[in-house]
Amino acid sequence: MNGVLPPPVSNWLLDLVHPERSDVIGFQAYCDKTYPWRLASLLERDGFEIVDIAVNYYQSNYYSFFVPLYVLSALYEMIVQAIRLENLAAKAMIVARKR
Repeated sequence: MNGVLPPPVSNWLLDLVHPERSDVIGFQAYCDKTYPWRLASLLERDGFEIVDIAVNYYQSNYYSFFVPLYVLSALYEMIVQAIRLENLAAKAMIVARKR
């Protein structure tokens, strides 16, 4: 939601559907150069050796408040994972070591 809606609107919506998380929402999100391959290239440029890259596609729990939206999100994640679109993964972990 941070990429599509203005921050006050996305914060209000998140607080509405996940009031238990109101203490951790509301931060400004920056999504520049966050693809796994881009992060790895930045690390390599700065003298790191990439040991492993792991991605995870699951983020449907955001939509657990509305089952049809949850199901659509889960189906989307399954398709994206099946065709290995790592740039659309929800999370990435890069293990690197300094050279």
